[in-house]
Amino acid sequence: RGRGRGRGRGRERVLLDHKDLVKARKLQKRYGEKVVAGNEVFAIDFGSLSRPRVSEQIEWRVIAKKAKKKAGVKKDDTKMQAALKKLQETVKAYEGAYPVLAKRGAPAKVMQTMLKYGTDDHRKTICSELKGAWSDLAIDKFGHMVLLKVLFWGSPQQRLDVHGELQGHYRRLAVHSTAAKLVDFIYASAMASDPGVGWSILHELMSDEFKVLKPVSNMPLKDILKEKSGRAEGIKNDCVSLISKAFDKNCVTRPLLALIREYWAAADWTERDALIQVARSHAQMMLISDDGCNVLTDVIAYTTAKNRKIIVKALRPQLGEMAIDSSKCLPLLRAMVSVDDTKLLKEQLIMPLLAEASILNIIDDVVGHRVICQMLRPNTKAVLPEVMLAKMQPVTRGDKPTSKKPFERRRAELVAAALPKVLDIIEQNTYHLSTSEFGNRIVEFAFTTLNETKDSESLVSKAMGEGERETSVARLKGLAEKISQLAVEAPDMDAGEHGEEETEGKKEVNMPLAEHNTGHRLLKRVIKAEGGGLVGDEILQALDQDLNKWAKINRSAFLLTSIAEFGSEKSKKALRSHIRDVAVELRKGSMSTGTKILLKVTGVVDST
Repeated sequence: RGRGRGRGRGRERVLLDHKDLVKARKLQKRYGEKVVAGNEVFAIDFGSLSRPRVSEQIEWRVIAKKAKKKAGVKKDDTKMQAALKKLQETVKAYEGAYPVLAKRGAPAKVMQTMLKYGTDDHRKTICSELKGAWSDLAIDKFGHMVLLKVLFWGSPQQRLDVHGELQGHYRRLAVHSTAAKLVDFIYASAMASDPGVGWSILHELMSDEFKVLKPVSNMPLKDILKEKSGRAEGIKNDCVSLISKAFDKNCVTRPLLALIREYWAAADWTERDALIQVARSHAQMMLISDDGCNVLTDVIAYTTAKNRKIIVKALRPQLGEMAIDSSKCLPLLRAMVSVDDTKLLKEQLIMPLLAEASILNIIDDVVGHRVICQMLRPNTKAVLPEVMLAKMQPVTRGDKPTSKKPFERRRAELVAAALPKVLDIIEQNTYHLSTSEFGNRIVEFAFTTLNETKDSESLVSKAMGEGERETSVARLKGLAEKISQLAVEAPDMDAGEHGEEETEGKKEVNMPLAEHNTGHRLLKRVIKAEGGGLVGDEILQALDQDLNKWAKINRSAFLLTSIAEFGSEKSKKALRSHIRDVAVELRKGSMSTGTKILLKVTGVVDST
């Protein structure tokens, strides 16, 4: 341990053992306590001004129980009293000069510490002196940090006092590089606790005239324009002016995106097209809130091919982050069903996303797997929730569709671009993806899509070309053989790798797919989708080596039932014959539900 310099000054670095670190990390999630990477925790030094409040002392005491002993800090140390006395002296020393000192670097940092770790009386003293100077502090390099600490640590009344003083200035502050962060914080906090305050800020951003006369309640811009039809043009111009300034000054925040949402809903197509010209090259900035993502999704759906090209290129740097976010993924999903230039999609979205280092994490994610599925089978009800699916439907402007290319043709071209790379990922991680809660959908869609390549006249085959089609057919056979082998024999993996999953409350480690909860469901869906294809034949051939065993196990019996119902005629006939041979053995003892259904489907016992 020892004193550091710079940001670590005034604290002692104390090494904790693993048990202490686990406690610290739990409390970090609950209270936000900062835990340094590794086995190090920065413990608060009682000799500094950063004295914790009583409520914080409790959590700190739990985290640093052993750390205090190692650091030599005793329970009755006089340093605590000295820190409290020094803090009180500093508060008195600053009295009468807070508005000036808040704009200076070092004193402003001391004030932030006082606001965070001081008492309610200390904060009351500081806020009373700063009253009347909040709007000036909001645009100051150091002052806005003091204001932020007041908003974060102050009482509800102190926050309302700040909001009341900033009213009438929000439109100016929203396009200031420093103050925009404060406006964003106040708006987002208000919408979560008191939407009326948030809407008052939003109304002020709409037009200067709302500084004095506020619309009634939480009235949307569309309704405001109906009531003030004579001022509609001026209000819209005020909105566009502020939006343009925000993009130019890089001040796009959540309240600004809420304003764009309101303007988009109230504008006609001529006005929307003008807005798109302003926002199209700043698509990344619109991803910071749900409002921005929804507007951007609509823009991609309705705009021209030229604008879509600019937007798609702007989104490329954030593909990995967008793919696993429930709001940010919407523009990606919409682009795959709206952009006619599939070459652009391949170069800017599909290949970069599939080449991400975290592609397995994306596939395993509840949101991420939907993006990959959209490449192979767009707008599938089994994958996309109804809310998402509603945003992906074809749209028209007037009586003309916004996308000229037929849906099935675009889908075939997307498949031709994405399928080879998706197959590479599946072949390298077959067992992991087959037993993954979300990854198994990718395997299923890959199989059903590969089956389309058997027909040389299908749209997918034509989009691939003859050479790529033949390669795909060969890969289908190889993948079917690999899956059938995994159905009866799990890969040899070390515990803790991709073969271990928690399913239905029990651990499933390296189980054959025929016995695995997720794996056997995948195989059943693939067999049903094929309708007498290669996979059912390969799996039956693998299971046939010990049919008596597999027919007794509940999950594998259901798998055999799927072959009996949807497999090829050859497989159905062979399975019935084998089940009759072992029927007597199967009936001995208690039978699983799967075994009973298998006997009924194969006709060995009467369905009654």
